[in-house]
Amino acid sequence: MKDGRIVARKVTLYVDAGAYSRHSPTGPPRRRRTCRGPIRSPNVHVDAHCVYTNRTPSSAMRGFGVTIGDFALEVQMDKIARLLRIDPIELRMKNAYRDGDMKAHGETTHGAALVETMQVAAKLAGWPISKAATKASSTARED
Repeated sequence: MKDGRIVARKVTLYVDAGAYSRHSPTGPPRRRRTCRGPIRSPNVHVDAHCVYTNRTPSSAMRGFGVTIGDFALEVQMDKIARLLRIDPIELRMKNAYRDGDMKAHGETTHGAALVETMQVAAKLAGWPISKAATKASSTARED
């Protein structure tokens, strides 16, 4: 939306499994569960594929399929912030999970503290944020 609320996300994911099926097929379902990221987005569509190639098989020890997807999500958030001329931290604060929000995998958020963490990070980095962002909270809903 023009005010920075993320109301939908469509994700198409291709995981390079290499030539053999080891752990790679585990990546797409795990990434599907976390593709929303730490943001509230009521509408998410994920199309995930595990693709076999002639490359050496590889996989993560932990977090199969999550890290690369998180990087893409954060790059997208930065692009949205630039497009809408919204501070990237404030965009993330506006859309951050709050206590009581339902996550993509059906769990309810408890003790999120995402907004408070961003406030501290901004302060430590010397990143100026608005008074409204300074007063925001992970326990108060911002709809």
